[in-house]
Amino acid sequence: MSTEKTINNHAINPDNQKKHFHSIYDDMPVGVVNISLEGYFLDVNQSFCDFIGYSAETLSVLTFMAITPPEFLAKDIEILAPLLNGEQTEFNFEKKFRRKDGIDVWANVSGRTMLNDEGAPQKLIAVIQNIDLVKKSQALLSESEKRFQIVADAAPVLIWMADADALCVWFNQVWYDFVGRTLEQEAGNGWTEGVHPDDFVYCLDIYITHFNLRQSFKMEYRLKHHSGEYRWLLDTGVPRFNADGDFEGYIGSCVDIHDMKQMQLEAQKTFDVMRDAKEAAEALVQSKANFLANMSHEIRTPMNAIIGLSQLALNVPARQQRDYLEKILGASENLLDILNSILEFSKIDANAVNIEYGYFDLGDLLANLNNLFEENARQKKLHFHLEISPAVPKQLMGDGLRLQQVLINLLNNSIKFTHEGFVRLAISVMYHKDSKVSLKFNVTDSGIGMSTAQQRNLFQPFIQADASINRRFGGTGLGLVISQKIVQLMGGEIAVYSIEHEGSSFWFTIAFEVADLLDCIEHSPAVQSRRATAEELRDAAKRLENVRVLLVEDMPLNQQIASEFLRNANLYVTIAENGKDALALLQSNTYDVILMDIQMPVMDGLEATKQIRHNPKIAHLPIIAMSAGVTFDEQEKCQAAGMSDFIPKPINPLHMLQKIELHIAANL
Repeated sequence: MSTEKTINNHAINPDNQKKHFHSIYDDMPVGVVNISLEGYFLDVNQSFCDFIGYSAETLSVLTFMAITPPEFLAKDIEILAPLLNGEQTEFNFEKKFRRKDGIDVWANVSGRTMLNDEGAPQKLIAVIQNIDLVKKSQALLSESEKRFQIVADAAPVLIWMADADALCVWFNQVWYDFVGRTLEQEAGNGWTEGVHPDDFVYCLDIYITHFNLRQSFKMEYRLKHHSGEYRWLLDTGVPRFNADGDFEGYIGSCVDIHDMKQMQLEAQKTFDVMRDAKEAAEALVQSKANFLANMSHEIRTPMNAIIGLSQLALNVPARQQRDYLEKILGASENLLDILNSILEFSKIDANAVNIEYGYFDLGDLLANLNNLFEENARQKKLHFHLEISPAVPKQLMGDGLRLQQVLINLLNNSIKFTHEGFVRLAISVMYHKDSKVSLKFNVTDSGIGMSTAQQRNLFQPFIQADASINRRFGGTGLGLVISQKIVQLMGGEIAVYSIEHEGSSFWFTIAFEVADLLDCIEHSPAVQSRRATAEELRDAAKRLENVRVLLVEDMPLNQQIASEFLRNANLYVTIAENGKDALALLQSNTYDVILMDIQMPVMDGLEATKQIRHNPKIAHLPIIAMSAGVTFDEQEKCQAAGMSDFIPKPINPLHMLQKIELHIAANL
């Protein structure tokens, strides 16, 4: 009993209870105060004293207004008024207190009014929580954010910020100025609307990939400027983490590199062009080397025949020499074909080929082609035929010689590369209105054909479709290139369709004018066989008997060839070894025509011609140049010096006689 009594007495001992309450009251981590309606501190705990720096005794004679900075007094009174008149019983606000040492500190004040028995306000009880550190941290953070904003807006780069969901939430003013849009338009994924369509997938892939990996990134893309122009940017993104290491998103900056990028792109283009040009030049050098090797082979082959057969002919009886001489002549003509192809390509490549415009008879041209190729085809047991649409007009205006040259090249190739079957030339009308007509020429064969790869190189100079074909069939490989250039110069186009081992079809289209009846004068563009018959030579000679010729030539072998051609035709020939000797002979002798070599010692043919043209007594004489230099420049020089015509070497005797006849007739 005594023990229970002792415990009960202790539990309800007022003194002990009071001590216990004050112990808890003073040790509370927040300040607790009782304030009278007049504002005096009725009671304070130790935590508040520690917070404010005053003792409880000092505070007992002070009001809350005495320790409140002046700028907060009006707000305190405003909050106190409704509490005193009973309109409110609870309050919660932030304010500053002025400590004993004069330092202002932030606190959160919350509490309520205590009412008396009549329900009227009696006093205020409040809890004072020290939030000075929080408020100062917030102030510092706010200041930092303001400074960051100022710096960010002043920076010469575009700055952006994204949250943890990869959505952009903030941009600096430079960004807005660049794109001419607002935060509402750019926020989230709105900024991607300005990315160039060609860069969008690349840009978004880098952004999302690195975002998921929480890795920094750099990327280049084009963003639409407010002017409408897309400009290149270098975008650098860096992940953001808080103090606890939690990922909070990204911050990035974009530098305008448009001008530098344009320079890089132009430099790359220049590099690509230079690289392509270098590769093309190397390919051309290689192709020319291959071409020269091929030409060396092609030229040496007939030369071998010429030299070998000539040696054989020297050591056999005269009756056996004809076979050798026939073969030597054939090899020589083959060699001349090769040289003519090279020179023709050179003229075309130098834009020195002129397309003539005149009347020609397509029927005559086709008859000549038939004469040229029918026998060749028959010897190979090929069926050669022409298919001409009845609608094709025969009397045309254009360049018949060049047209025939193209057809000869194509037909030569078809017969060369066809072992059995047929070779066909078909001509049809593509377009015909009034006097305008467009004709399609199609050369088809059943020959070896070509692969797709071979067809790609077909019209390239110095490049054979297939080196093995060249070894098997020979030739320069320039015929198709020359044909293509001629067709293009005549305003047409040429193409090929071929299947390997099944044959080829070459076709081209050219526009002509249908000739008026008045234009249908006698004219034949056909290229006759180079080898003149004995009958043709006799007929030409009959018209030139007793003509006096001054042959100006320094090479004894060339003197012999030309003079014997002329004397066999019963012309009188005098030989001068150079231009100076020719001028001396002209002072005391009379001639009907002069055949003048170009390159000679002492005085060349050009200088001699100029002096002849300045001498009134002999200026009228026809002067026909003879030269192995058959380039366009060479012929122009001859014309400029005053020469009447030009005969290429090696000399065609019938051609030479026809030229002489032409100019003597014109000089009468």
